[in-house]
Amino acid sequence: MKIEQLYTYPIKSLRPCPIPSSPLTPHGFPYDRRFMLLKVHPSPHKPNAPSTLENMLVATFTEMVLFHQSLRHSSSTHQEQTPHDATDTAFDEVQITYHPPTSPPPSFPGATPSEISIPLRPSVSGLAQVPISLHNSPTTGYDMGDLYNDWFATCFGYEVVLVYLGPSLRDVLGNLSPSLLSDARVLTGQEEGGGKEKGSEKEKSWLGSIAASVPSLGLGSWLGSGDGKENGVAEDEGEGPAKITFADCSAYLVVTTESLADVSARLPGGEEMDVTKFRPNIVLSGSGAAWEEDFWGTLEFLRSSDEGLEEEKSEEGEAARLLLTANCARCVSINIDYDTGRPGKGEAGSMLKKLMGDRRVDGGSKWSPIFGRYGFLDWRKGECEEKWPVVRVGDEVVVGKRNEERTVWRKWNFPLSRCYKASNVVFDCVKFVPSEVLCGSCDNLSPPSGKAYHLLQNGPA
Repeated sequence: MKIEQLYTYPIKSLRPCPIPSSPLTPHGFPYDRRFMLLKVHPSPHKPNAPSTLENMLVATFTEMVLFHQSLRHSSSTHQEQTPHDATDTAFDEVQITYHPPTSPPPSFPGATPSEISIPLRPSVSGLAQVPISLHNSPTTGYDMGDLYNDWFATCFGYEVVLVYLGPSLRDVLGNLSPSLLSDARVLTGQEEGGGKEKGSEKEKSWLGSIAASVPSLGLGSWLGSGDGKENGVAEDEGEGPAKITFADCSAYLVVTTESLADVSARLPGGEEMDVTKFRPNIVLSGSGAAWEEDFWGTLEFLRSSDEGLEEEKSEEGEAARLLLTANCARCVSINIDYDTGRPGKGEAGSMLKKLMGDRRVDGGSKWSPIFGRYGFLDWRKGECEEKWPVVRVGDEVVVGKRNEERTVWRKWNFPLSRCYKASNVVFDCVKFVPSEVLCGSCDNLSPPSGKAYHLLQNGPA
């Protein structure tokens, strides 16, 4: 197989930036989903009450697809990304270009500014902090200020806030975390070195049977580190392999052109499905057949050289490897018309329904069709930012491990290897009792104290 396309999304839910190459880091491509937009909802009955903020996701705010993004160097050079500087992680700005809809609705705000440039690494000093919970994974964002908020508000026709993630990465929830796999390898004696005791043969046999099921079982509460640190790095420093940006669930999303062709075959007249509607990071070709990726456990990256193919190495000399831990369940966002920024019409506007017939293949997400695999860099202690492996369009990729069965999605509203103290925090589905501790080791979500919590029956899933 080979890499057909690479994409990064500096501002979540806007159009992607196609890139010819990029370093692989534990938290995704550099700049990927480091910004997010929030819609401001003033209190209708209490004018002096603080406004509420709603996460803007493309499935709900379809007009977000009208904003295009490109990586740039500083405005003094006006140099956009080229294949020659594609591995450069020192881009200064993302340029946002607004394309009004081809058929604007009656509520369209009218004349709007066409573009704005936003620094990719703004200082958070002096920026107001904004608490955010995205898919039940909380973090802190930083309000970028009126200059950018007002520009987007003019385009959208309503008040918005642009937030920057800064150093506050998010925890990976449920059974997607790659630490479940690495912790299982250590416990079962499959990891060489590291000063770990391998345990008795009985323990290895018992834990080995569990480790084999880690992709489809939520076992992090007792297979995880549980000490609030990853490889000696504190959680609040935003480092460690089980951390992500404003991406939904994982650091990377991998799809194939063969599966895309199967999707396109459901459309009439030779119409082709736009792969960017699936919002991938890595598009591969040459898998041999559609939906082969459903069973992939790991991918290993090779690169071309004058002497043939070489493995792209990490700092410690190992092949660059992605751990694929879960399937990507799809939603109505794949039905959007990217020209109008509205739900699509006709056959292309019913693609989600078309995939329902044969692509609901994940028992943990049984009402949603599957397209693509979530993945993480197989990260090792001691690797540093300056030496992350680089992947390029055209590089060769091989499947390192193929699972016998499809993985099964398991979702919990907390990291499986952590506990949290709640402080009147309302996540998407669960309201925690203030000042009590919710322990990830308890399958029924009961706090250790036994005090009650309640589900928000009408909240989002």
